[in-house]
Amino acid sequence: MVVDADGDDTAQYNQIMDLCANGVDGIILNGNQDATIESMLEVADDYDVPVIVTGRSPGFLPSEYEGDSYIMLQGCNWEISGYEQAKALYDAGFHKVVASGGKQGVSVADARYRGLEMFAEDCDDFEIIAGLRTDETRTQGMANMENFLSAYKGQFDCVWTTNDDVALGCLEALTAEGLNGKVGLGGIDVLDECREAMHNGEQHFDTFSDPYSIEWAAVVSLFDYINGYEPDCEELSFGLLMLYPDNIQLYEDAFVTGTCEIDAKKFSKTFNPDAKTKDLEQMVECPVPVVTTLERIK
Repeated sequence: MVVDADGDDTAQYNQIMDLCANGVDGIILNGNQDATIESMLEVADDYDVPVIVTGRSPGFLPSEYEGDSYIMLQGCNWEISGYEQAKALYDAGFHKVVASGGKQGVSVADARYRGLEMFAEDCDDFEIIAGLRTDETRTQGMANMENFLSAYKGQFDCVWTTNDDVALGCLEALTAEGLNGKVGLGGIDVLDECREAMHNGEQHFDTFSDPYSIEWAAVVSLFDYINGYEPDCEELSFGLLMLYPDNIQLYEDAFVTGTCEIDAKKFSKTFNPDAKTKDLEQMVECPVPVVTTLERIK
């Protein structure tokens, strides 16, 4: 059973309540917000339902949680995405950036923005001209870009964004000024429209985990747990794909038009007694560079 709260915190909480009350064997939870995850874990505690948290972190690991429901955290190191986006813009010849970040206090948005700031600290020839921390929507991205153009036009040569929706809003504003393709643009999420923008030379970098690893790893981990095989680690961190205009076609051939085959039984402790939980991070072979750890340039 798959349910989607469409970004509504109350709806997601009620969905978890309903799932637990209906006797599900386990839950894979991608919380709308960091702060709401713990309350849903507490619901699962009441019903003895195991939960694997993916994507956003509640701010603590299972060993740091008093209840029994929280089994694993599976996601990405989002500082890498912010750092590598900034590095890619710099490597493409852009040195003065404006940044459209997500709201402060949201773990993913904060981590991505920290990555940008760390690269600026590490690279003397890369300057953050201005930054805004706002909603992560296309409409807000366009508004932020219009503000940057009004206040700093001519002072920056690239735009760092917290996700692709924001990047597309920024691109719309840049296009209205005839600056699409001339001002560097990065994103995170690998949305279809951003892949098209990369083909058109309007976006210079994008990143995300591959489309399968996190979901498949969560399914296998939960399946094994239900069958009596506990994970041998409490956290998985998946690599981020480094996508540029010159390799975006390889990504599409592998994950959009191509078929990705995964031997789930090979990675499942239920079927393979030699399987290790950490091996789930390597379930999918990628034809493009993958960064798994934050490697600062100095």
